[in-house]
Amino acid sequence: MVESFSAYYYCRICLADKTQCQELCYQEDKYLRTDDGYEEHSASSNSNIDVVIIPPNPDILTDTEEYDDDDLGCTEIPQDIPGTVELFVSESDDGYVWDSSDDETLHVLQQKLQSGTQKQGKPKTFDVNKEKPVWLKTNSMYSDHAFLNVTNGAELRQEKVAKYIEKLNPKEIFEKMFDSAIIQHIVDQSIIYAQQNNRHAFHTSCDEIRAYIGILLLTGYHILPRERMYWGLDEDARIDCISRCLPKNRFVEIKRNLHLADNSNAISSRDKMYKVRPLMNLLNKSSVICT
Repeated sequence: MVESFSAYYYCRICLADKTQCQELCYQEDKYLRTDDGYEEHSASSNSNIDVVIIPPNPDILTDTEEYDDDDLGCTEIPQDIPGTVELFVSESDDGYVWDSSDDETLHVLQQKLQSGTQKQGKPKTFDVNKEKPVWLKTNSMYSDHAFLNVTNGAELRQEKVAKYIEKLNPKEIFEKMFDSAIIQHIVDQSIIYAQQNNRHAFHTSCDEIRAYIGILLLTGYHILPRERMYWGLDEDARIDCISRCLPKNRFVEIKRNLHLADNSNAISSRDKMYKVRPLMNLLNKSSVICT
């Protein structure tokens, strides 16, 4: 029971006034949601609920979320989610018999309810499986399956990698993974994305992208509340190596145009990871070389 904005009609659902509601309803303490009863209720609940955010389908438009880019200390989840949210509830053991109607959406149930109340005409039928995903058979991404028959394959690869990088410094190790092919790919796709958005004057180079990535790595462990403070004039916040590496406006311009995949081909793809798939493939390729 929630008090409405009207002082006379106390209930939001019916037309009972406040006096009538007090006579019809009473409070039962065992149904109250309190901090004391939360743990007990959670322990006695047999349902397991998972909330999954599904990435959106590939599209020409870039999926952006509304938040302050300059605020590096914000930990709030964005109010808008580009993809869809799915709720999965496991079957409980309390004797309830589940059937296919439990998986129907509210929209389908509402339509069924409306069709059942019609006095004339044949009730409508609804295909609850209409939105099922279409699975396509594709070739395996892994050409060599010999490692599947090795019981200690992980240990062997770790020893091989350790021997491969034992004489390399941290910068050289990073460049083995994030090699020149990946940097050049980012340069090419960023220029294409800028041109697709009528920013034809934008150009960048491999050295600029390396500097941009270096700034991202540094700001990952040297954290300031706001991004612009790295280029500020305050002695307790300014980072000279960042300001000497890239001007603030240039950093923002590269961030605005940074891209990993050609949007013109996105609409013909069914891969929900299309926007980052080229980078993942290149990283997998460089990882195989190291192992």
